[in-house]
Amino acid sequence: MANLFYFNSVNDHPDLDPDGIELPDLAAAQKEALRLLGRMLQDADGDGLWHGKDWSVWVTDAPSGTGHILFKLHLSATKPHDPA
Repeated sequence: MANLFYFNSVNDHPDLDPDGIELPDLAAAQKEALRLLGRMLQDADGDGLWHGKDWSVWVTDAPSGTGHILFKLHLSATKPHDPA
């Protein structure tokens, strides 16, 4: 029996999933979340990421970021300070 998972994300702007994806279990949803985060990295220039804005993907059991958060992935980047 498939479950409905909602994949929400924030990089430079929030993207809340109103429709969800049917997947067999939580492990499949975790793999899909990693793929989503990978696509976000490929599709964006990452400018905000390099200026201290964290990116995240979180999966819920209800649409548009509502309901229970089943898990969340965070991505952040840091650069060493330029020497003075």
